[in-house]
Amino acid sequence: MLDLTKHVLPDAVEVDGKTYRIHTDFTYWINFSKQINDKSKTVQDFDFIYIDEKPEKRLDGFRELFNFYLDKHELPRAADDSQPDGKAMDYALDADLIYAAFMQQYNIDLLETPLHWWKFQALFFCLKDTKFNEVLSFRAHNPNDKSTYKDYMRKMHEAWRIDEPATDEEKAILDHFNSL
Repeated sequence: MLDLTKHVLPDAVEVDGKTYRIHTDFTYWINFSKQINDKSKTVQDFDFIYIDEKPEKRLDGFRELFNFYLDKHELPRAADDSQPDGKAMDYALDADLIYAAFMQQYNIDLLETPLHWWKFQALFFCLKDTKFNEVLSFRAHNPNDKSTYKDYMRKMHEAWRIDEPATDEEKAILDHFNSL
C-alpha cells in the first residue's frame, strides 16, 4: 500500500532477514499475474522478478513476491460474497482497453512510461468513466441479483467504513483474551 509519508516505494522483498532487489515496473507484475495461474510454473519461473541475487529458499521468496503483488489493503472489506460468473478482467485481453483508459483518464502512455506496480495499481483501481469500466460492469453484472440501490449503498458503506481505534479498555480486554 502506498505510504504518503515516504517519497520512495519499496524496490525489494525480504526473505529470511536478507533483502533482494526486484523489478517494480508494472510490466513485470502483469507478466507475474499471467504466470501465477499456470499450474506448470515452478517458483523458479518467477526469478525474472529479481534483479541481482535470488533467495536460496525460493518458496519463501515466492511468498514475498506474491505479497508484494497483492499489496493488500484494509479497505474495501469484502462486502458481498456473490461473485460474477467468470473473471471480470484479464490484463492480456483487456490490454487495449487498459491502455486507452490510462490515456483518457491520466494522459499516461503505458507503453512509454515506467510505473511502479503499486502506483499502477492505485491509478488502475481509480479508473472511471472509461470504456474499460463499462466492459467490467458488463462482465461483473449478475442478472440474478435483485438487490436495490439502497442495499448496494449499505454494502458499500460497510466495505469502505473506517473503524474507530479501540479504546484502552478494549485493547486490555483483547490482550487478556489473546494471552489465554
